[in-house]
Amino acid sequence: MNPLKVALIGIGGVGKAHVRTIVQLAREGVLSCVAFCEPNVEKAKEQKEELEAIGARHYTDYREMLKHPGLDFVAAATPIPLHKPMCIDALEQGFRYCWKSLRPWPLRTWTP
Repeated sequence: MNPLKVALIGIGGVGKAHVRTIVQLAREGVLSCVAFCEPNVEKAKEQKEELEAIGARHYTDYREMLKHPGLDFVAAATPIPLHKPMCIDALEQGFRYCWKSLRPWPLRTWTP
């Protein structure tokens, strides 16, 4: 089975924990992080380097990242008010899954 091709929006703040998990799962062959979006790379240089080391491409605009070929899944590690519009944009681009809450609690996976 081919690993899921994942994209991550946000690698600072709470995104740091996502990066650690994604890098570990990529090294185990469970998934492949092929793209990530972070407009402010100065605050997340270490995470950027970790993701680029496993072959992920950096974007500064998540809407452009959503066009990356072959993506299966998007995870948003951004401030809560951005979750809903980002996940809606991903779903409108044809993604079947976008992981993040659409309200503060509980965390859920939203599918159409």
